[in-house]
Amino acid sequence: VRRRNLEELRAALWQFAALHEGRFPERLGVPGTDPSVWSDPDSGLPYLYATSLRADTAKRLLACEPESDHAVRWALFTNGEIALVGSPEIERLWNGGNSR
Repeated sequence: VRRRNLEELRAALWQFAALHEGRFPERLGVPGTDPSVWSDPDSGLPYLYATSLRADTAKRLLACEPESDHAVRWALFTNGEIALVGSPEIERLWNGGNSR
């Protein structure tokens, strides 16, 4: 369920980017999409989301599950990859140049 929700988020973000010269929305929430896609299915909290990014082959952290009891969290990257990433690595990626 957690991964499937991120797959739906990816589809919504890439659809938006396709219509906006590769740019992702400045904030989560695209009109016309199911609002449940924008939040973690376990906690109901919104995904962490980096702004001012583009659909790109470069692998930058775009969105991920909020902090939780999980040692690893699902993350979505600007190249479309979805992967399980440890919380310390997520913190490193956020602090390594991604804006929040």
